[in-house]
Amino acid sequence: MRAWLIGLALLVGAGPAKVAPTLGELLGALQRPKTVSARFVQEKLHPAFTRPQRSEGTVELARPARMRLVYERPHQVELRMDGDRVTMSYPRSGRTQTLERGKGGQMDVVFDTLAFFVDADPTRLAEVYEVAVEAPATLVLVPKDQGMRKMIARIRAEVDVAQGVLQKVTLEQTDGSSTTFTFLEPRVDATPAAP
Repeated sequence: MRAWLIGLALLVGAGPAKVAPTLGELLGALQRPKTVSARFVQEKLHPAFTRPQRSEGTVELARPARMRLVYERPHQVELRMDGDRVTMSYPRSGRTQTLERGKGGQMDVVFDTLAFFVDADPTRLAEVYEVAVEAPATLVLVPKDQGMRKMIARIRAEVDVAQGVLQKVTLEQTDGSSTTFTFLEPRVDATPAAP
C-alpha cells in the first residue's frame, strides 16, 4: 500500500506530460530567423569503428537557400550552397567541385534536404519525406525516394522552438551507422548573411 501511495504521489507531482508541438509550429519556429550561425560537432558512428569519428566547424545559414559549412578539424573542407548550386572546396589540395540541382537522382534529394534545413520549406519537406513529430520538439523524417531509403533510414532533427534553431540532427543510415550534428552557441539574426 505504501509503495502504491508513493507511486501515486510521484505521478501527481510529475505534472502533465509534455506534448510535442505541431509540424506547423516546428517549421514556423525554424522559419523565424533570417540568419543563423553556430559551431558544430559532427560524430559519425559505424559498426566497424572502435570509437566515433569526430569533426568540428562552423555553419552559417541565410534565407533563401544559402549555407556555408566549414569543417575546421580534423580536415579543412568548405561546403557552400547558393540556391541550386553546391560547391565543395578542399583548401589543402586546392580542389573545388561544384554540383547543380536538377540533374536527377539522389543528389537532388541531398539538395532538397539541405534546402529544407536552411529554409524549413514545408512543400519541399512533404515532397521528399514522410514526416512525424515527437515530443519534446523533434522532426522525424523518412525519405520517400526508394534510392535514398537504401542509404538513409531516417533523419531526426531536434528543434529549439524558442530560438528557432536546430539543436541536433542525426542521420540514421541503413548500414547501422549514424552521423550526428550538434549545434553549439547559435546566433540568430546577429551575423552577416552567409555567402
